[in-house]
Formats: sequence, C-alpha cells, structure tokens
Amino acid sequence: MDGQAYFPAPSVLWKVWSSIFSACTIHGWSLDQPLNVVFLARAVADDEIPPPILYAVIDRVRAIDGVAEQDYALIDVAACIYWTGIVRLQAGPDRTTLAINDFLSDWRDHLPESWRGHATLDTLKGSYIQPSKNAIAFGESEPTIADSAPSTAPTKATGSQARKWHEKFKHSRK
Repeated sequence: MDGQAYFPAPSVLWKVWSSIFSACTIHGWSLDQPLNVVFLARAVADDEIPPPILYAVIDRVRAIDGVAEQDYALIDVAACIYWTGIVRLQAGPDRTTLAINDFLSDWRDHLPESWRGHATLDTLKGSYIQPSKNAIAFGESEPTIADSAPSTAPTKATGSQARKWHEKFKHSRK
C-alpha cells in the first residue's frame, strides 16, 4: 500500500463484518472458538474483501489474551459487540438517524445467537444520541441531569481568600 495509511468508511467496515459473520455461519465456525484467519480470508475472498482490511477488523475485535498462534484469533465478545454496534450505527445512510428497532434488529442479526442479549443501547451508552423517542444516531450523548448536578465543592473563593491568591504563588517567584 505504498506506506500510506487508509481509514475505511464505516460502511466498508460493516460490509467486512457482515462477510466475516456470514462466512462463519455458512461454514459452521463458532465465534466463541479460535478462528483460523487464513481459512476465513479464503472464505470471504468472493466478497472482494482485501486481506489487510479483514486482518485489521479481526485485530480490532481480537482478545488480547487470545490464541498464541498467528493464524488463529479468539474474538473478545464484549469488544466485538460494542464495536459492531458502533460501526453499524456509523454505517447508517448518510450518518442520519435510524429507527431504534431497525438498528437493534440489524445489529443483533449480525451477532451469534448467544451474544444477542448483550446488544442493547446500554452497551453503547455515551456513543449515540436520540433525536427523538424512536430514533438513534451516532454521536456523543448529552450529559444527563444527574451528570450535570452541581458539586458540593465551592467554585469561587470568597472574602479574604479571593484577595490572597498571590500567597499561593509567592514561593515560585524566587
């Protein structure tokens, strides 16, 4: 790749994940078990997935304490669920809002059956906004009332404390 760095669009990453998940489903490979990445690359070759992008996606969801062999990857369940949710949200049409039910359904349809219960909005907390009750979009959430409650610590010095700020810094003048 000529020493250049490329950052694939979320729609490309979603296509790669869809191909990985489809290949595992078709071949009966469990995502709970170590995956042979070489076989996986061959299985998704018909989908025109460039191997470097495939390996990058696998590395993104790979368990750190996974398999020692380079040709195998153990998927980190929590990291994979979170990452696929974020990528699916970002891959929406023109990054506009999506119906929450459609988003959750599509996200869960691209996860193994045993993981689907963990694909909830709570998993993505702080990474999405809800412009309406039934819609969702990628973005940082606004802080809630509890998050923005005033602290008990005073924010301004009062009385003589406010006038003696120079006392705090007099030692650094020497």
